Order: sequence, then structure tokens, then C-alpha cells
Amino acid sequence: MTGRAGAAPLALALALALGLGVAGCARGQDDELAPRPTRTVTTTPSPTVQPPATVPLGGATGFTDDGLVWAQGSTLHVGSRTLDLAPVSVEGLVATPDGAYVLSQGELWSVDLRRAEGTSLPGVERVGLSRDGRRLLVDLRGDSRRRAYDLASGRLVRGAAPAPLRARVRAAGPGEYAVSSAADGTPRVTGPDGGEVTVLDLPDRFVPETWPTPTTVVGRAGASDGSRSTVSCRLDGTARCTTLGDPDSDEPVVLAVAALPG
Repeated sequence: MTGRAGAAPLALALALALGLGVAGCARGQDDELAPRPTRTVTTTPSPTVQPPATVPLGGATGFTDDGLVWAQGSTLHVGSRTLDLAPVSVEGLVATPDGAYVLSQGELWSVDLRRAEGTSLPGVERVGLSRDGRRLLVDLRGDSRRRAYDLASGRLVRGAAPAPLRARVRAAGPGEYAVSSAADGTPRVTGPDGGEVTVLDLPDRFVPETWPTPTTVVGRAGASDGSRSTVSCRLDGTARCTTLGDPDSDEPVVLAVAALPG
């Protein structure tokens, strides 16, 4: 599960002309050059006091096909595309084949390539995904019961919620490539044939967190001065790592919780 408590919930109808462009992985330089999209935002008090029976579903078939989904601040990156969600600032993120669910200040949004729509869930603390990738998991502030929504229908699932997909499961990878640590802590990458793979710019202190594709791993890197950054590494072809977002920003990089490919 991912996210944190925010302000009082609002049901927001958000119509976005979402800006699409090439995402710059190395410190987000391309994002700064892209034209800013036009936004129209309308806010009304949420009429919902109990969890709704359904949540909106995304309408972007193949949303995660392009690879990694991540965010920093109000910018959502979907493979090579960028979407400006301002004024929504991403605190938690779940990616599905049809779209994404974004947590911001206690409000959960359903997002695809054309629009962002409030779910009317009251006081969301954390959002996650079931291990099989079929259920959206939601924790509400002040409520010990975890809710599960079916991602095929959007309907609330009755009964106990399934176990969540956790970081240690996501870090396992789909099997073609593996990232391990040598005795001195240096990361070691092995390929499908078991041989070691040389990856350009692979940090000395790299901890894998998620595999958006069978040949791409994303994780956290630590520097000798104590600073940390988020790094994406392509392991096939010209194997190379790049830094996601701006490591010096006060806003953290948020990686999407997503089912393992395959």
C-alpha cells in the first residue's frame, strides 16, 4: 500500500486538456520545455460519507504498455508521455492496464490519458493493489477495514480484502534478468544465460523496487553524501541507467504500484 493522510476529502470534477510529450528521465529536462496544458477545475463538497459502491474505471486500454508509470509533484509520467495533473499533487499511485489511481491529500482520483475524475471515497489514507492485480485496495482514515474494488467492473467487493502486492514481491522481477548484491554491496546484474551484464551508470548502492517490463528495473540509489535518488535501468540492448525526475526537488518521486508483467 502507498500514500498518506491528507486534508478533508473533496469530490472534484476535473476536466483536463492533458499535455502529452516525451518524458525526460534524466532530471526531467524535457518536461520543462513542453507546453503547459489548459486546465478547467471545478470543486464541490463531497456528498459521500460512506465508501461508494463503485469507483470510476480508466478508459485508456493498454495504459501501462509503454512501461514505467511514475510521478513527481503534479506531473504523471506514463512511458514516454507526460500528463499535467495540477493542482493535484501525487502522493500515492496505482497503475492498471486501463489507467491509474492517484492519491492526493486524502482524495483518490481515477486518471487516464484524457481525464481525471474524483472517486468520492472519503478520507483515503493508502492505496494499493492485490497480488493478482485484479483489485484496487483502499484504506480509509479512522477505519480499520480495508476496501477492495474489482478493476474489471469498478464494484466494491464484499468480504475480506485480498493480500496486497508488496515491495519485496515487486522487486523479485519476472525472471529474465536478476539484480543481486555482491559481498561488498555492489549490485550485480545477470542476464537470461546467467552471465553478468554490464549496465552503464548503475549506481554502487542500488536497491530494486519494481519491474515495469521484463528488461527494465527501477529502484532507489544512495550516494556517499547520504542523498537518495530514483533510478530506472534498462538491462537489454545498450544497458543503461537514468535518474527519474529531479533529485533536488522537495517533492519525491512516486513509483506506481503495478502488477508484474507477464
